[in-house]
Amino acid sequence: MMQKLSEDQKERFYKAGILLILPAGLLGFLFLHHFGGLLADLFPACLFRRLTGFYCPGCGNTRSVLALLHGDILTSLRYNITPVVLGTVLGLLYAEGLTYVFGRYRKILPRDSRFWWVVLSLMFLYFIVRNFFPYLIP
Repeated sequence: MMQKLSEDQKERFYKAGILLILPAGLLGFLFLHHFGGLLADLFPACLFRRLTGFYCPGCGNTRSVLALLHGDILTSLRYNITPVVLGTVLGLLYAEGLTYVFGRYRKILPRDSRFWWVVLSLMFLYFIVRNFFPYLIP
């Protein structure tokens, strides 16, 4: 029969998980840095683009991630802003987790829903506008 974990054990597992994210992320980075281009060729063309002629919110994500893996942030932003925005949010959440692990918990990201609605609205606007400005086309 399985025993239930105590609150102390749960907290230690949570802290260990936070600390293990970084090495796992680095291994994933190394793998994708070397093999990402080969994997990108396996993805099908965008059906939405073929049917409508417009770019969907996901168009350019693969190229954006590959540009990020090679350290080219501006090119990554040109292809698609989602990986950069998501990577920034995840990085800040990881930093919050580290503050918790080391006993000085600080909230870095705003918890106000209005902030997130503004961020999502700006991203949505970007996904529309990029279909009409040649520089933003992935």
